[in-house]
Amino acid sequence: MQALAIDLGYSQTKVAGPLGESMFASVVGTPDVSRFGLNLNGTRQLVVNGSTWLIGEEAVEQSRFLQRREDRRWIESDEYHTLFIAALDAAINGNGGEHQVLLVTGLPLAYYDDKDALQNRLLGRFMVQRKGQSPHYVRIRECRVVPQPFGSLFSLAFDENGDIQDGALLDGIVGILDIGSKTTNILAATHARELLRASSSVNSGGWDIVRAVKEHLSTTFEDADPRDHEVAQAIVNRSYSYYGRRVDLSSIIDDVVQPFAEQVSATASQLWNRGASMDTILITGGGAHLVGGTLKRHFSRHADVRLVSDPQMANVRGYYRYARFLAS
Repeated sequence: MQALAIDLGYSQTKVAGPLGESMFASVVGTPDVSRFGLNLNGTRQLVVNGSTWLIGEEAVEQSRFLQRREDRRWIESDEYHTLFIAALDAAINGNGGEHQVLLVTGLPLAYYDDKDALQNRLLGRFMVQRKGQSPHYVRIRECRVVPQPFGSLFSLAFDENGDIQDGALLDGIVGILDIGSKTTNILAATHARELLRASSSVNSGGWDIVRAVKEHLSTTFEDADPRDHEVAQAIVNRSYSYYGRRVDLSSIIDDVVQPFAEQVSATASQLWNRGASMDTILITGGGAHLVGGTLKRHFSRHADVRLVSDPQMANVRGYYRYARFLAS
């Protein structure tokens, strides 16, 4: 039975497995494909429940109609199921046979009570098929759903083979700031268990920054009507293309990021007594590249504050290492 990890987020879907790691935008779109291009054979169209869909960046670029959700119930939706099939497709990458899988995935702290419902939905046998190709099958024989921030902890505590490489990190008191797209998880853990009294969620994340920048673009620049994921990429680049000119977005991004970082740090400080009892503080998640530096400065009195390497992939990497630990 092979280990597999999927981190299906509101912004990006991340996959880690025997074939490596991959990531694509959590967007499902209608199959509107260019009639001409240098690499049309590389277009990936998935057949799910008899319908054909474009997934991720190809959907953002090509599809006339997009489906993307940010609510708690989305784990019950057709969009979630389609993205899950796309994640399985990325994991097996056309390899035939029936794959027997032990899966680890996660949920935000605020929604972790839904873990049994998600686990039940992800167990079973799934058909994975690209348009014009024969189907493949994946059977999820075991599924573990963990609170999302534990992924970043496991990415440091376990090595790539699933062996414990930092037992002190598992045994100590660790605070984790996981900056997601919709929610920010503030987790305190010891002995790989959540400390409920010192854990909470902030109902805002990277997409709040995206929406604020999108509103600025729409009101400031005539004819500007970018899609959400295009704005997200503009934030990463800190610039926007407008009539062929590059517009610097640094000032507007900084104006939006600062109050968000202050909200997160104030909540964490209250829960953690400014981090005085923590052995280690980890800053992770897809929004860490925006606010990580600010949050790290806020806890500068602490001797061990780490901005996790490659924070956008840290959770799914930890899920996979934990899956290998379970499988062994």
